[in-house]
Amino acid sequence: MPPPSTRIEATSCGTAGTPAPEDGPFGPSRDGLERSPWPCGDLHPHAREETMYGSDYTVSDVMTRSVVALTAGAPFKDIVRTVRTRRISALPVVDVGNRVVGVVSEADLLRKEEFRDSDQQVRRGTGSASAHDKARGVTAADLMTSPAITVHADETLAGAARVMARRGIKRMPVVDADGVLRGIVSRGDLLRVFLRPDQEIAEEILREVTRGRLPDSAGALRVEVHDGVVTLAGEVGDTAVVPLVEGLTRSVEGVVDVRCELSGPHHRSADGTASGTDSSGGDKEAAHGRADEETTVNDRAPSDEQVIGLVGDAVAAPSMHNAQPWRFRYVRHTRTFELHADYDRAMPYSDPRTRGLHIGCGAALLNLRVALAEEGWQAETRLLPHPEQPSLVATVRLSGRGGGDRDLAALHGAVAERHSSRFPFEERRIPDSLRGALAEAARREGATLVYPASWHLQQVLDLVREAEARGLTDSESDRELAEWTRTDAPSVNGAVDGVPAYAFGPVRSGGKAPMRDFAGPRRVSGRNSAVFEAAPQIACVSTTHDRPEDWVKAGQALERVLLMATAEGLVCSLATQPLERPDLRWLLRDPKTGAGHPQMLLRLGYGPVGPRTPRRPVADVLELHR
Repeated sequence: MPPPSTRIEATSCGTAGTPAPEDGPFGPSRDGLERSPWPCGDLHPHAREETMYGSDYTVSDVMTRSVVALTAGAPFKDIVRTVRTRRISALPVVDVGNRVVGVVSEADLLRKEEFRDSDQQVRRGTGSASAHDKARGVTAADLMTSPAITVHADETLAGAARVMARRGIKRMPVVDADGVLRGIVSRGDLLRVFLRPDQEIAEEILREVTRGRLPDSAGALRVEVHDGVVTLAGEVGDTAVVPLVEGLTRSVEGVVDVRCELSGPHHRSADGTASGTDSSGGDKEAAHGRADEETTVNDRAPSDEQVIGLVGDAVAAPSMHNAQPWRFRYVRHTRTFELHADYDRAMPYSDPRTRGLHIGCGAALLNLRVALAEEGWQAETRLLPHPEQPSLVATVRLSGRGGGDRDLAALHGAVAERHSSRFPFEERRIPDSLRGALAEAARREGATLVYPASWHLQQVLDLVREAEARGLTDSESDRELAEWTRTDAPSVNGAVDGVPAYAFGPVRSGGKAPMRDFAGPRRVSGRNSAVFEAAPQIACVSTTHDRPEDWVKAGQALERVLLMATAEGLVCSLATQPLERPDLRWLLRDPKTGAGHPQMLLRLGYGPVGPRTPRRPVADVLELHR
C-alpha cells in the first residue's frame, strides 16, 4: 500500500465486472488515500542527509505525490480527456497492485491521428508495426509503451537527471523496491533544490562542512550565500584542507557556485612584516608535504621491481568490457599506493554514473591487497579519501611486515588463473558449503551475495534477455560495445585492452545461460555455436547503499568471490546487461527483503577455463614518485 503521503487516482478499467464510476473517468483514490500534506513546490521536510558528501537529496524529496494513473483497460477517450484536463503529457499505467507496467504519452495517443489512413500506409510500407498497433489501440494496454522508464524513490537527483537527459524524457514515474508507484518526478521537480533559501544553505554549510572539517577555525570563518552563490572567507589553521572544504561546499544541494577566499595563518617574519598563505598560493605543496610525513617503520620498503610486480597482479582484475579503467601511483617515501580512476576509459552511455568503472577499480584494489598480503605486508586501505579529488579511488599505505591477512594471501595463486569463461558449463550443482563460503567472502568486503532461485531466477534471466533485446536495436549501445571489442585480435598479443574475438565464446544456440554476444551484429569468421546449460547458477552481488564507496566495495567483494571460486575449481562469467539500464536494474533486487542495490550478476559453475585476455603494460598504468 502506498504511504499516506501518496495519492493515486486511477481511471476506470472499463472492463466487464468493473463498472465505470458515475462521476466521470476517475474513481475514488485507491485505498482511501489522502493528498500529500506537503505542497508540491516544497522539499520533503524529512530530506535525508548523507554526511559523506554533505546533504544528498533524493527523488522522494522532490517528487509530486499526487499521481494520476491509468489502469490497463482505461478507454482511449477517457485518457485523452485526462491529458487535456490535467495538462500532463504522459500517464503511468498500473496493475491491481499499483505496480507500474507502462506509460501512455501524448505521442502514443497521436499515433491514431498519424496513421488515420493506416491501411494505405501499410501497403506503402511506411511506419513501424508497433506504431500501427498503437494507432489501432482502444485501451491503455494497447497504447502504452512498456516497460516504462522509471526511477527509484531513493535515487539521487543527479542520477535521475542523467536518466532524463539520456532518454530525452521530461517526467518519470517514481517507484519503490517492489515497483509500486510512489509519485511522479519532472525536470522542474529536480530543479526545485535550487530554490532552497540562502539562509538554509548557509546553515547547512556551517553545520556539516566548516564545523565538521575545521572545528578549531569555525568561529573565524564567514559563510555568505546570495542567490545560491557561496562565499567562504576567513583564516584556517591548515590550508591543506581548503580544497576539501570547497569541494564539500559545492556538493551541498542548492549551491550554484563557490567563491573561496580562505587564507592560512599569518606569521611575523624576521623584519616584522606579516606573511600568510592564501588558499590559492604555492604553500599548498608544503602543507600536503606535512600531511604526508614519512613512515617510520623499520622494514625495508619494496623495490621498484617489487612495486611493478604488485601492480601487475592488481591489473589482472576484471573490468567492464576489459576497459581497465585504472591508474596507479606509488609514493616511495610514504610507502603508499594510490589507485585512480581513468575516466578516459569510461563508458558514458552504458555506465553514465561510472558505477561499473568503480567496480572495476575495486576489483583491482582487492588484487593489490591480495598481492601485498602474499608478500607479508600489513596495509591500511582508505576508500575515496578525498571527496574533492573524485578520481582518487583508494590509497593503500604499507604499515609494516608480518601478520598480514592470511585469508587474502591464500587467494594469490588464483589471481593469474582467473579468467572469464563464455563457454557452456556442466549441469552440476555447486555444493551448498561452497555457496556459503562465497557468500561469506562477499560479506567480508561489505557486500551481499545471494543466489536467485525459482521464480526469482527466472525473472533475472528474463531481465537479461530483455536487456539483450534492447541492445540489438540500440545504436549507441552497439557503438560503445564495438569500441571495446577486438574482432581483429587473433591472439592475446593482438591488443592491450577490450574483449578480443577469441574470448567471445561460441554463439548460444540453446540453453538459458545469460551470455552477452560481444560480436553484436558483426560477423566473426570461424565462430562456432553451442548449447549452454539449461539451469544456470546465478549469483548477485549487492550493497546496502549505492554510492561510489559502495561500488568500490562491490568490486572488492566481486573479485574476492571470483578468486575463491577459481581456487575451488569453479569457472565464471559476468552479466552486466540489465545493470546498465536503470529501469531493469532495480528489478534484480532480492524479493525477500526488497533491500539492497544490485551491482553485479555472476554465472558460476564447472566447465572449461576461459582464455587469458590482454592487459595494458604496467608501465602504461603506473607512476613512481619519490
